[in-house]
Amino acid sequence: MGDPLSMVTSGMKAVSGLVGIGSTVMGGQLQAQAAGIKAQADINNIQGQMLTTIGRAYQFDVESQEFKYKSDVETYQAAVSLINQKIALQNANYEVDKGDVEAEQAGMQSRYELGQAKAAQAASGIDIGSGSSTAVREGMIEVGNYNQALIRANASKIAYGYDIQATQAEAEAAVHTMTASLDTAQAANASTAAGITREALPLEQRAMGLAAQAGQIGVESSMVNMAGSVASKWMQADFLGMLKPSSASSGSGTSIS
Repeated sequence: MGDPLSMVTSGMKAVSGLVGIGSTVMGGQLQAQAAGIKAQADINNIQGQMLTTIGRAYQFDVESQEFKYKSDVETYQAAVSLINQKIALQNANYEVDKGDVEAEQAGMQSRYELGQAKAAQAASGIDIGSGSSTAVREGMIEVGNYNQALIRANASKIAYGYDIQATQAEAEAAVHTMTASLDTAQAANASTAAGITREALPLEQRAMGLAAQAGQIGVESSMVNMAGSVASKWMQADFLGMLKPSSASSGSGTSIS
């Protein structure tokens, strides 16, 4: 019968060796799981970055459309202002021409009245060459000239108001045109920014693929290290006799004759 102490010692060695191998296997599995979890976390992070990139690109697209719309509105308003300028200039010219016509009509009326007065003086037997007759007619001439000048002055005043409107409309058109140009440039910049932002997507997709590959390599590396450690511990335990039965337990007893 074998030595009980030797048997216990041998059993403890065997159990210790198996526990060591088991812990190595468990550690390797945990490392592999940790590598996989880390890789998935990296992938999720990159996917989040890709969503952010897509959102930014879409935002730039929206800004580009908004600037294009504003540019179209400003261009339309510039065209309206130019039309208003043209109308104001036409009104100014019309008022001047109208004043000239009315002044001419007033002059004709004044000359007609002057002729009527002269005829009346002659018919009444008054010397039309006398001082009083001449003074009356000269007064009528001065009044006629004043009326003509007043009509032209009023027409010029109205025309000047239209000229100011035309100048203001021209200035407004220039402002709208400049604003439209700026909005067009902003729209182009936003479109360019959207394109540049989207160029990051292939890189992020590549990074996600690399993260997945790195995770797979990490898992495989952990498994390989685990296998190597298990093999090393197994050989060490076998070399030390931890996995072999004790010689004391296999020896024969003394025979009695």
